[in-house]
Amino acid sequence: MENVMDNLLYVLLTNVVIILSLICTIALIIIKIVKKKKFSLLSCLLLLIFIIGMYLFIPLRYTYLGFAYQNPEMLEKAINLSVNPYEKRLCNKYLAEIYADDIFHQNIKDGNKAINYMEKALKGEYKKYRGETTILAFWYSIKGDYKKITELNEILGTTAKM
Repeated sequence: MENVMDNLLYVLLTNVVIILSLICTIALIIIKIVKKKKFSLLSCLLLLIFIIGMYLFIPLRYTYLGFAYQNPEMLEKAINLSVNPYEKRLCNKYLAEIYADDIFHQNIKDGNKAINYMEKALKGEYKKYRGETTILAFWYSIKGDYKKITELNEILGTTAKM
């Protein structure tokens, strides 16, 4: 449940920043045109900040569409364009899920890619993301990497054999 709440909060806050940036950009430009004033250094700096805020729309949209359509190319674009570490982690996790479970039968199932993307998503923080770490241990068991399974089980404090 916590993971779902984190995702909703991320989407909500990102959309709020995007909308506020758009509104502020339009307001700043209208004020400058109506008052017939040149852009000062401060207003140019504000405009730049607002444009960066609106830029967040691009990777957010790629993340959404990549997840909704199970499209790895869109998720890769989101990772490349994103400035948000949470968004990158989310995209890597989605990519791992796509390559682990080819539910749309695109013939892209690849366990090694799934493991690599999940490792990128976790970045060694196995205790923090226990659910994903358990899934990763299961994938390593399918691969036959018992050394890694043992390492992950020790980190999680479990003794179960996969």
